[in-house]
Amino acid sequence: MGDRFGLPDLGVGVGLRTVHFGHVLSKEPDVDFFEAITENFLDTGGRPRHVLDRVAERYPVVLHGVSMSIGGTDPLDFDYLGKVKALAARVKARVVSDHLCFTGVSGRNTHDLLPLPYTEETCATSSRASGRSRRFSSSRSFSRIRPPTSNSGPPRCPRPRSSRDS
Repeated sequence: MGDRFGLPDLGVGVGLRTVHFGHVLSKEPDVDFFEAITENFLDTGGRPRHVLDRVAERYPVVLHGVSMSIGGTDPLDFDYLGKVKALAARVKARVVSDHLCFTGVSGRNTHDLLPLPYTEETCATSSRASGRSRRFSSSRSFSRIRPPTSNSGPPRCPRPRSSRDS
C-alpha cells in the first residue's frame, strides 16, 4: 500500500497504554509501530517516559494528541506546542496528529473533544491554526488539514445536507 495523504504507511500499530508497559518491554511484540497519546508523556518523567524512550529505540512511534484545540477560537498554545515538538524530536515521531475539535476556551482545557460548528468560518480558522502549528513545528507530519480549495478567499466547507435537500 502506498502513502496516504503524503505520510508513510507504517503498517499496523498498537496503542501504548500503561497497562501494557510490562508486556511491551519484556516481550517486544511483533507490531509495526506504537501510537502514544501525546499528553500522557508531556509533563512526566519516571516510568512513562522511560518506557516511551525504550519503545522508540525499537519501534516507530506515532504521537496522537487530544489538547491542541486546533478548531478553537483561542490562540494556539505555543508552550504546549513546544512541549509536543520536543517530545516528537525525542522519540523521532513519524507522525504527530490531533483531533479537529476544540478542547477549551479562555485558556482553560476541558479535557473533552468538543465538536466544531459546521461553518466556513470554522473551516478557515482551523485551516489557519493548522498551518501555524505546522510552521511552528517545522514538520510536514505535525498537523495537516486539507480543506477543499477554491480559487480565491478562505477555504470553503461544503454545506451539510439535510433531508429537505433530497
